[in-house]
Amino acid sequence: MRRSKKTLAKFLLFGIVFILLANVLLVGWIKTSGFCESVTTEAAKKSGFGESVTTKAVKTSGFGESNITKAAKTRAFLVIGVPTVRRPKAASYLSQTLKELVEGLEEHEKSEVLILVFITDFNTTVIQSIRKEISDSFANEMNSGLLRVVTAPRSFYPSLENLPRLWGDSPERVKWRSKQCLDYAFLFEYSKDLGEYYLQIEDDISTSKGYLKAIKNFITTNEKRAWSVLEFGARGFIGIMYRTTDIGRLSMFVKSFFWVLPIDILNRYFNDFHLHGNPAWARCRPPIFRHVGTFSSLVGQVRPLEDIKTTDRIYKDSHNPHAEVNTSIISYNRHNITAAYDTTFHGMFWGKNIKIGDYILVHFYTPARVSRLIVESVVVVVACSSEGGLVASVVQRMNPDPLK
Repeated sequence: MRRSKKTLAKFLLFGIVFILLANVLLVGWIKTSGFCESVTTEAAKKSGFGESVTTKAVKTSGFGESNITKAAKTRAFLVIGVPTVRRPKAASYLSQTLKELVEGLEEHEKSEVLILVFITDFNTTVIQSIRKEISDSFANEMNSGLLRVVTAPRSFYPSLENLPRLWGDSPERVKWRSKQCLDYAFLFEYSKDLGEYYLQIEDDISTSKGYLKAIKNFITTNEKRAWSVLEFGARGFIGIMYRTTDIGRLSMFVKSFFWVLPIDILNRYFNDFHLHGNPAWARCRPPIFRHVGTFSSLVGQVRPLEDIKTTDRIYKDSHNPHAEVNTSIISYNRHNITAAYDTTFHGMFWGKNIKIGDYILVHFYTPARVSRLIVESVVVVVACSSEGGLVASVVQRMNPDPLK
């Protein structure tokens, strides 16, 4: 017992010395690097970064007038934060993302949701362009208060120049991910009094219909569980949901370490601290929100499609005649049309950008009598089990009568 106490005392002493030494070294490094000018208290006061976004920085910037409409609603059940920025190569997914978010709600559910679009650009021309795009397409949703568009005062952001190059990232990537952290921190702070729950997504996702009901059911399922977040997306920071009572602290945490790590990793550290080492959070599977954008907001970065995983085929007893199989549908990631016809490995075909008039052509090498035709397709139905896992994957089959 004495030995364990001595060991514990030594451990605590070592930890205290380590923290003090680390602070001394960090302060010394900050002073010599000039980085202190972007994050010190004095710089924060000058920039407004140290203030709550609901106080003086907002009042003096006119931030409260940056909404497209004056429509207001009572405190929502769910606030959906959608940060958006103009992407390179004129790629824009925002309108489709908002369309699916709106259409995914029943009419009576719209009073329970606030979709908050945060334009993160600094360029005023870009801001006006995005505003017009939204107001032209979603005038009714703007007027009803379902959809709101905001911008942040420039004074909210400290200097993003000369940030430390951590983890081997290029200066461009460090600046990009650091600004993204601050964008999210602003959105957290702005949203904390607007609803009961806060859901973070991106501006390039697809949404399952009936998502509010699925979210409510999942909340009920986990009501006896201590949780910091519930996850409704496939990966990263898409579909992460917090209680709004927690996102003020999350905003402060992200503002403190915005230059250290990307937002999806900072989020994980916050969860660890907030939950005091509790196990991994509950994940709704299959996910309700999926990433579909190819072009990142970081210039030069192209992201492949993700989040969709193939499963085993049901029918593996086919004896397809030798044939040449072609299609006008573009295949994705090597899941070509011949894989679906194959009778050895029983693969699958994954097509994208399907349009009216596309075809699949099977040309037999020799005449053959076809006795049965089966087309196996899969539709994922979003629902969550009581354990927070996968509920259902509905397989639709077309089994015509034997051909004559």
